[in-house]
Amino acid sequence: NIKMNSKKLSKEYNETCKNCKEDKTVYQNTCKHKLCGDCWAKHIRNNFFKKNKSILDVKCPYRTCDEPIMDFIYKNTLNAEELEDYENYLALIPDKPTCLADFNYTFDDQGKLKSTIDGKGFRWVGQNHYDALGDLVLQNIQEQLSSEFCLEEIILPLDEDKAKQKEGKSRGINNIFISPDFLTAEDVAVIIIQGSGAVRPGQWARALCINDSLKTGTIFSYLKCCRERGWPVIVLNPNQNRSPPNQLYRTEFPSRDQFLSSDLIKKQPIKPEIVIGSESPEKHSLYVWDNFVSKSTAKRLLIVAHSYGGMSVSEFADERTDDLYDRVKAIALTDSFTRISDDRGLEFLKDNCINWVASSNPLDTPEKFSSNRSGYTCLSAGHTKHEYTSEFCYKSVFKFFDKKIGINEDEDEDNDDDDNNYINNEEEKGESNDDDNNNDDNNNED
Repeated sequence: NIKMNSKKLSKEYNETCKNCKEDKTVYQNTCKHKLCGDCWAKHIRNNFFKKNKSILDVKCPYRTCDEPIMDFIYKNTLNAEELEDYENYLALIPDKPTCLADFNYTFDDQGKLKSTIDGKGFRWVGQNHYDALGDLVLQNIQEQLSSEFCLEEIILPLDEDKAKQKEGKSRGINNIFISPDFLTAEDVAVIIIQGSGAVRPGQWARALCINDSLKTGTIFSYLKCCRERGWPVIVLNPNQNRSPPNQLYRTEFPSRDQFLSSDLIKKQPIKPEIVIGSESPEKHSLYVWDNFVSKSTAKRLLIVAHSYGGMSVSEFADERTDDLYDRVKAIALTDSFTRISDDRGLEFLKDNCINWVASSNPLDTPEKFSSNRSGYTCLSAGHTKHEYTSEFCYKSVFKFFDKKIGINEDEDEDNDDDDNNYINNEEEKGESNDDDNNNDDNNNED
């Protein structure tokens, strides 16, 4: 652990530095190892400033020593400019935070996470700090789903299923977001499904929200396109299969001392319980389909599924077959996969599904995808990294959607040949990609 305000633990000596061999004032760390101020400062500059290491990872330079450098040494060896930067860094480490502002972070106009003190981006402290910050970033994003995009938050399980909780069943809950007019839509409605891991409704990748921007890490671009077209949406939450009893968000956050410790702590002191109806990503997807999608009056449905979200599409095809094939007019996968293998499903995917995959080729370049066993077209998403694919291809996704639903039925018929050429051009072009860069076991979506 980093020792803060540790003057009593520190010691100064006038003796020969064991590193530079000069007679200077030396400072003793909590591990009892001693160096002069210049040698300590050089080591800190190389690791904390140059390599951007966390203060938890800037260790005593003596071989085999794994002790972090105490606060007193930083404050007595760095120059004024370096000390200011160090103090700004420490200001990002709160004590039992309750909101994003407690971390002295905010999102700027471009959706980038910035320090409110010096304007710098996210700086790594440790896993405890990162997880707590990520939880409050999620709350910020979901607040925007309601405030900016007018989506309604619905807590699952629904009231009629909560009776099972009184029978001694689990009391876990999760949330989805839905447009107020989704159930009464007259024509088109959109279903959005994220991948696996730490992501929750509103996110494609938590790490991008923190390290890059809300533009690349959230579904905001998709919601804006839906809003422009007047299409209501429903946003699923397939990953939150457990939670503390009747508790959606984390309520207890670490102290400053815990953030400054490398010991991992539990997010929740209370044991999480199963969410009825959402015991797995697949069961959650069916629960949402049965209680919302099947009850919507929308005649035409469009699906966006990232990464493991494609397995929800597969579940729909297996368990809600007729409704899926009758109402879904287009499926946009982003670096995803399915396990549909029956003839009807393969024919449907061939005509109505495109998978935009991670690739170094320009956007929409036809691709051969090694995990594509379902016959659908694969196109380049215009980015090499899995987590970026959804944002980088969203304009092409909506061009595909627009083309599939058309302006009117006559125009749809006129464009049938063009659609088939667009959807099946993979057969004429594309190089083999031997690397399956979408094995979900290796993708944490964080």
